[in-house]
Amino acid sequence: LGGFLSISKELLVLLSPTYLSRLWCLFELAAYRKANPSGLITVRPLFIEQQVFYLIIGATFASTIIWGIFAWRAGLNTSIPLTLLALSPLLFIVHTNRKLMMEKHQTISGLKKFNLADVHCRLDKDRVFILTAISQWYGSEESFVD
Repeated sequence: LGGFLSISKELLVLLSPTYLSRLWCLFELAAYRKANPSGLITVRPLFIEQQVFYLIIGATFASTIIWGIFAWRAGLNTSIPLTLLALSPLLFIVHTNRKLMMEKHQTISGLKKFNLADVHCRLDKDRVFILTAISQWYGSEESFVD
């Protein structure tokens, strides 16, 4: 694994609200930086792509509503049920957008308040292994966090 990390040009981190709370994820970052000190680390928050997807869906439904209004003005009787049908997913889109904004704030808060001692690992032996490796590679856990 170290060989692959040392020749990789970039590490792509798909950042979610729970990423910094999982010790194995941080181990990946620590191992990459140790094996490839000049390698690029790119962070891509996941909530942005999800939000864009839902906004595209919302724009599609909004255009359907506009079409329905024009059809209604033209005297087509099916425009009212079509407009109601087009509006129904907007509640889901608004709810999902609010959830994604909350994830964004949780992610930013997690970055600001990061503490290696708060990171979770299911097995104690894995935690000891990872923290020992980080201390050996960076001199101390505090040096890694800085």
